[in-house]
Amino acid sequence: MDKEELIRIAKRKNRIIAEAPIGICMTDRNGYFEVVNPTYCKIYGYEQEDLIGEHFSIVATDENKEYLIKIYEEFMNEGRELEEEWEVERKNGEKIHILANAIKVEGVDGESKKITFVIDITERKQLERELNKKNKILKSKAVRDSLTGLYNHGEVINRLDEEISRSVREDIPVTIMILDIDNFTRINNEYGHVQGDKVLKKMSRIFAQNTREMDICGRYGGDEFLIIFPNTRLELGSQIANRIKNKIEHKDMLTSEVTISSGVAELEKKQDREELIQQADKLLYQAKNLGKNKICSNQKCPLQE
Repeated sequence: MDKEELIRIAKRKNRIIAEAPIGICMTDRNGYFEVVNPTYCKIYGYEQEDLIGEHFSIVATDENKEYLIKIYEEFMNEGRELEEEWEVERKNGEKIHILANAIKVEGVDGESKKITFVIDITERKQLERELNKKNKILKSKAVRDSLTGLYNHGEVINRLDEEISRSVREDIPVTIMILDIDNFTRINNEYGHVQGDKVLKKMSRIFAQNTREMDICGRYGGDEFLIIFPNTRLELGSQIANRIKNKIEHKDMLTSEVTISSGVAELEKKQDREELIQQADKLLYQAKNLGKNKICSNQKCPLQE
């Protein structure tokens, strides 16, 4: 049967199929179009004559063509119903997204056919992407401090709870560092809150540049920060803390010197989150009492460089 005859037969098919508001096509055992309704043609930007007798992969993208052919063969062998979303390609090369439902039937010629029902969901996918983007922004705002970009108090505490649970569950260490800016009230009074905010922002960048990807930095409150060192012993956590202190000490932030004091503590057995924070906080104030610009750990105070 030549292509012209196939086209004539296709045009005589059921009027309901022709006027259906969703795309409908029928392909033979080998994947060649036998029937395509006007909506199907409109979705893909083809005329009926362009598709009848052609292989269905004409509407596949280069990226998924081979995979779709493989899926087609499996479908025709197994005969299960199929529902899936795909990226496809229109005649003009435009990429769109469709939702396809397919069933296997026996044609009037006794041969197996695949009938596919297609809906263009491109607009819906675009709305989903925009919604996901907005949700990510909202989620980020919910867990990030607006000034520094670090985790806010609630989120850094949540992350600490997770690391403590993991420490207990997997028997691995976790160390934390609590620090604050020495004489920050004086800095605000002398230079103003705008300059004080700039110091906090610069401080957060130093944390990012001098901690590891696995480490978790948060603004604990005001000029106080909490840094979590997962799967890290006190000695290594103290080394990182010292590196941060030295970077801040030698960073030109204002006309006067900006320094920090810090307490570093490793989680002890049967210790909970509040006890760990209290321990680090106590070490922080020991560092303050020793003259500031110092780090105290629960093994040594002050910690020597």
